[in-house]
Amino acid sequence: MAREYDMFMESEKRWFCHVDDDNYVNVPALVGFLQQYNHSDNWYLGRPSISHPMEVLDRANPGQKLAFWFATGGAGFCISRGLADKMVPHAGGGRIMTTGGIIRLPDDCTENLIPEYDPSLDVKLRDHLLKVPLTKIKEFHSHLEGLHRIPQHQLSDQLTLSYFNSNVIDVKGYSHEKDPTSLRYKFDEVKELLTDNIVDLLMIAESKLDSTFQDNLFQVEGYKLQRRDRNQYGGGLLTLIKSDFPSSLKQCFESDILENICYEIYINDAK
Repeated sequence: MAREYDMFMESEKRWFCHVDDDNYVNVPALVGFLQQYNHSDNWYLGRPSISHPMEVLDRANPGQKLAFWFATGGAGFCISRGLADKMVPHAGGGRIMTTGGIIRLPDDCTENLIPEYDPSLDVKLRDHLLKVPLTKIKEFHSHLEGLHRIPQHQLSDQLTLSYFNSNVIDVKGYSHEKDPTSLRYKFDEVKELLTDNIVDLLMIAESKLDSTFQDNLFQVEGYKLQRRDRNQYGGGLLTLIKSDFPSSLKQCFESDILENICYEIYINDAK
């Protein structure tokens, strides 16, 4: 998240939007929606996944809690350029991690805490946080919401959609057998990306593969393939690393309870 924010600040874009990698984003609808807001003003747009503010322990006042609205990345959130500029002293250059260390929350929660929390409530956080309330947008949807509650004729008006296990609906033009989010239906795009030979290491999450899909379907000349499948409905990792790239696979660091692929890489003779 810290790197996403820094890359945005290096660009000339008007909006910083984060959406988890297993979401559908209705790009035309999102662009049209954001045009209703002045990007130079302070806007924090999103939707929480819980019906009450998130609470964290107040380290300055033991026994007390701090509360703030958390716009989940599972539904997506957007921060205007105006607000992002004000966040630089607290989030730029990796400082999201410093603020996260104070409140002991991961970077995605911290990214949402910085604009929303009232700094007058806590001395330790006063220099790290702003006071811009979350504007709740009902067209953002996380996997925790029942898709069946959205009328199908309104699906095209939604900004983001997600799903989880049985939380799926039948939509004309889509099928469970040909999931458009699965790597097996997008691998031609991956091959095209690698043809310029400028990518040393490509790592893909949510590959949605299983053992019925053979390795030869995903091999690219000049690259070594490594997979960690879950099933064809969700999860899974796939890596493609240049054959001559100085690296070694470290399976000793892989876990039975986590989906991970570990490499040791060498840059300028350093690990």
